[in-house]
Amino acid sequence: MILSNCTKDDIDGALDSVNQKYKGNIRLNNYQQLSGTGLRHRVTLRVIDSKGEGAHISRHMEIFGGKPRHTTSACWHVHGHFIDALYGTKITSGGRVFNAGDMWSDFNAGSVMFPLYASDSCNCT
Repeated sequence: MILSNCTKDDIDGALDSVNQKYKGNIRLNNYQQLSGTGLRHRVTLRVIDSKGEGAHISRHMEIFGGKPRHTTSACWHVHGHFIDALYGTKITSGGRVFNAGDMWSDFNAGSVMFPLYASDSCNCT
């Protein structure tokens, strides 16, 4: 995701806030500063332990009788809490633009035949 109008300290503060909710399991991956002013960044959120708090679970194999696959990607809830912690920041991700405090928008991450909402792709409660 691309973050605009925030500093690296803002990002680190948001990460600390999220890690309090997810037992320290969240980390930044592929961090890049995109502007000379230090107000535009590209980040990816990952988890340290794929079976720990905030991990995305690929449930597509369950449809065919298989086991879910735990990934190192952060789940939908982690991204939502991270965005909320970046007050005043514009976030661009997946062609959509978000602002901190916007209402979270769940979406079908599956298919028409096998729908699976993003909020159901983890073990968060």
